[in-house]
Amino acid sequence: MASALHHMHEKWIMHWDLKPANIFISSEGDLKLGDLGLGRALSSQTFEAYSRVGTPLYMSPEVLDGSGYDTKSDVWSLGCIAYELCTLKSPFKKEDSKMSLYELFQSIKAGKYDPIPDRYSPELILLIDSILKTNPAEWLWIEQIVEICTLHKQNQLSKALIDSNLQMDDIVEKLMLLDYESKFCKS
Repeated sequence: MASALHHMHEKWIMHWDLKPANIFISSEGDLKLGDLGLGRALSSQTFEAYSRVGTPLYMSPEVLDGSGYDTKSDVWSLGCIAYELCTLKSPFKKEDSKMSLYELFQSIKAGKYDPIPDRYSPELILLIDSILKTNPAEWLWIEQIVEICTLHKQNQLSKALIDSNLQMDDIVEKLMLLDYESKFCKS
């Protein structure tokens, strides 16, 4: 997703409505960003946008404030999506109560959300926390996010994989300890 956004931002195109419903997975497993109905091309004459468009759960604080914003607003939305992938809930919507739009906007502007579970890597948690800061000046650029993701992927690929034979030996050993054949298999 970060690479797709990076490609769009290199061409000065804002998505403006990045959300899970606008991310598609091809039959080959590739992610695609779609629904550019709200997308906008910026130019050398237009560095910022001011309109309030998009899906409220993924709107950045500066969009809600009505101040000018740029492609980094898409990065905020990406951070909200990454948070959702880890926690299966929106970072700023309270799940246990009904929130008004005003309350949601206040929650987003406050930038307070439940921590990401520690079952995820410290690098991923730090990346998402770095994106979901309320001050746009502190946000990472999409190039930085792509670089972090690329380095992490390279590190994962360079790690030794577990030998599947060792895994199978371990499974067989545990089944034997359980006396699996006599208790669970037909004679």
